[in-house]
Amino acid sequence: MNVMNMATCNSPESQAFDSYAEYRLAVAQIICAAKNELLLCEYNFSQSDLGSKIICDALWAFFTLNPTANLRLITFDATYLSTRCPQFLQLTEKFPHKVELRLAHESCHHW
Repeated sequence: MNVMNMATCNSPESQAFDSYAEYRLAVAQIICAAKNELLLCEYNFSQSDLGSKIICDALWAFFTLNPTANLRLITFDATYLSTRCPQFLQLTEKFPHKVELRLAHESCHHW
């Protein structure tokens, strides 16, 4: 049973995951491998668990080790981020110039 699919610039073909834990690990690995810019798209970011310690630690390293680091997020619903991810919100307060959050329009919901 495939839970999530992911494609990256280095690997544009979709990769299937059998569990959310595998997906979260892959997201953390992508953040750790990012050089300058990272674009993440997810319905509300609960699946990638942006509020987890492993993800926040990876983002901290991304922001502090790369002077030009830039994180762009596209989501349909920011409620999870604003209510369940206090560590992530602290990162956005510490690095506001490095984080951009965009809300996708409902008409794009078929993606």
